Amino acid sequence: MRRRVAATVLVAAAAIAVFPAHSTADGGPIAGGDAGIRGVTVPGSDSRYIATFAGNGEFVARISKHGGQVLSSTRLRRFLTVPSVALDQSATGLSADGGTLVLANPHYGLVRKSVFAILSAKNLRVRRLIELRGNFTLDGLSPDGKTLYLVSYRRSGYPLDYSLHSFDVAANRLDPDPIVDPRNPGEKMTGLPLTRSTSADGVWNYTLYDGGKERFVHALNTRAGRAYCIDLDDLPTHLRMDRLRLHLSSDGGTLTVAGPQRALAEIDTESLRVSEPDESSGGDISGWLALAGAGLLAAVAAIGIRRLVRKRRRLAPT
Repeated sequence: MRRRVAATVLVAAAAIAVFPAHSTADGGPIAGGDAGIRGVTVPGSDSRYIATFAGNGEFVARISKHGGQVLSSTRLRRFLTVPSVALDQSATGLSADGGTLVLANPHYGLVRKSVFAILSAKNLRVRRLIELRGNFTLDGLSPDGKTLYLVSYRRSGYPLDYSLHSFDVAANRLDPDPIVDPRNPGEKMTGLPLTRSTSADGVWNYTLYDGGKERFVHALNTRAGRAYCIDLDDLPTHLRMDRLRLHLSSDGGTLTVAGPQRALAEIDTESLRVSEPDESSGGDISGWLALAGAGLLAAVAAIGIRRLVRKRRRLAPT
């Protein structure tokens, strides 16, 4: 039966491999939820990592991005998933050097204890388990996997009251001081994360926020532990923000805020200045339609995995 489960994961991997690793526009769980069957990968890795509920634990698999083969897999006795960081299920958890995978207990509301598992990304062995009292979600990790960036939610029932902190994995220490924009250290960051784009080297995480007092992009340097809030004051007020996406240029110098049909703003990632895009800039919705198709195929594969697990439980000897 284990081979049959792995075969079903292979079907999911084949569906995933056809399309780029990006999130669909149809919404998803809150930040700290499950990133879904597409899992997580980084540009420098030849693998994609998925986690799906299997009986009394979690089935975790490392899948080849170039052929869909299951390269390694393991079963955890805890319900830990690839964490999402935005409403569109943008994922995090894999270090840019491809060596560390971080899974977390999903947060669909306020929790009293937050759990993070640090795994070897190659063989999926658990290196250590981190348990923190309170409601923390994974927002990112440094390129070498030695530092985690955790969002701390402080008030029950109020998802906009939070702060960002670094966690030293080797020292097992959470920095109590929040990471703030040094240009405006007294300004609180509030809003809901909608989508994310990450630089190829894993150093910069750019996350689009809305729902608070301002619309902005949160730029986090995961190597230096610095963050900046880039206000998007000139975006049209009637926009459906959940339909916007962030596109980072190949050289990492320009971050574009784009709608379904055209670019709306450009950010110089060095100066952090926002400007209007060239009139020639536009959007291509065909790529978004392909991503929606990938999401549908992945959802069908996920249903197949769950059915196989339920059948295995029915046939198990008593």
